[in-house]
Amino acid sequence: MLSSSLDTFEKLEVALELARSPAHTSSIGELTTALQMPRDHIERGVQGLRDLCWLDAAGGLLRLDPPPVAAPAFAALRRLYDEDRALIAQAISDVAMEKIRGMAARAFSEAFTAIRKKGGSGQQG
Repeated sequence: MLSSSLDTFEKLEVALELARSPAHTSSIGELTTALQMPRDHIERGVQGLRDLCWLDAAGGLLRLDPPPVAAPAFAALRRLYDEDRALIAQAISDVAMEKIRGMAARAFSEAFTAIRKKGGSGQQG
């Protein structure tokens, strides 16, 4: 489940930083400073977490609020991240590569289907 939720470094880093923050809240500016990442990367992570319904926003503060079903897995991920960041980084990279491969396969399939619908074989002669 987390591989489909926290599938980017931005989302993961924002979620982890909010989890470490008092009351699990922070502003985008505070996240940018704490994580030493460009603001647009933080905003991408925040938007991704909002899309997943992992954040509440009020008064300029973001509060981490993962779905109850994800809480145990997120707690385990936090512990593992503290113990072996490289392992988590590799897992996120693997997820990203699988997405890229899937997108490439779909694009090829759609192009092939479009050629077949036009009645062409792609050969000239």
